[in-house]
Amino acid sequence: MDMANREELIPIIERHGITDYCFIDPSKDIVTGQWVRFHCMFGCPNYGTYATCPTALPSLEVCRELFSEYSLGILIHTTMPYVDKESSRAATLALTKQQLALEREIFLNDYRKVLLLGGSTCKLCAKCTADGKREDCVNKAQSRPSLEAMGIDVYQTARNFGFPIRVLKDYSEDMNRYSILLIE
Repeated sequence: MDMANREELIPIIERHGITDYCFIDPSKDIVTGQWVRFHCMFGCPNYGTYATCPTALPSLEVCRELFSEYSLGILIHTTMPYVDKESSRAATLALTKQQLALEREIFLNDYRKVLLLGGSTCKLCAKCTADGKREDCVNKAQSRPSLEAMGIDVYQTARNFGFPIRVLKDYSEDMNRYSILLIE
């Protein structure tokens, strides 16, 4: 995608309050690894319970193939404090809605293949009742998989663009959240 497309997208992105981002080439810049999904399997207490978990998603190879179909992406960085579980959920839900609105506006500007990959597990419902089955999701039109669920090594992808990211030692530290908009 050429520079004119990027210039056209900047005011749309910023109109949605997103200020810390960069353009990427998803086919080349997204770092993936099977180990990421293994961290989901053997590190997440909610593994397999969300309709956006790896258990409900295609294989890592299919995810990589998807990334290769896009020539432009937007890596979005957001920082948020952790106050408590419910406040964190509310902040993540607000961020998701903000980014879904951005996805929609980009779509309406004739980028029909735009797709948001979220910065966290889906928080659209207070509790996911899909039990890991995509077909049972009550918010299919708005739910999006997290970067990790797609097998994306968020740490390396973010670091490759100079964004801050590190393992947090305790809940007093601000969280660095990342999302990607795939655009074609």
